[in-house]
Amino acid sequence: MSIRRWFVSMAIVPVLAGCVAAVVPPFPAPDIHLIQVGPRLTDAIYFPGPIQLRYQLIIHNRSQVPFVLRSVGLRTPGPGAYRLRTETRSMRTVIPPGETVTLNLAVWGRWRGDLLPEPVTIRGIADFDTPSGPMRHVFFERISE
Repeated sequence: MSIRRWFVSMAIVPVLAGCVAAVVPPFPAPDIHLIQVGPRLTDAIYFPGPIQLRYQLIIHNRSQVPFVLRSVGLRTPGPGAYRLRTETRSMRTVIPPGETVTLNLAVWGRWRGDLLPEPVTIRGIADFDTPSGPMRHVFFERISE
């Protein structure tokens, strides 16, 4: 084999590997929404420091196959009224086909102490088990009072 053919064949391998890695699952990804249910940040004057926040994580399985939620992680990627740095939380919640599941979450954040809270963008990562293997879904939610 000539060196030229070897280089051409080596250039094709990453392209083929990229095609294999970009395979789309045979079903739609779930719809995920995060809603802050407490505390209302405009109801009191909070001093800077730790604050417990409560959310509802709403997951709708749009597919015809069941998903199992294995873990959820929440973070704040930018500025806002508070910051989250949560560990990923393991769980095992079955989401039947065509159904919606609501999970109550409580996390600790760090309040900046502003009198008028800024909106907060939260980045979430949800890991699922599906009949065709593991699936990761990244979602963003903007929380404002």
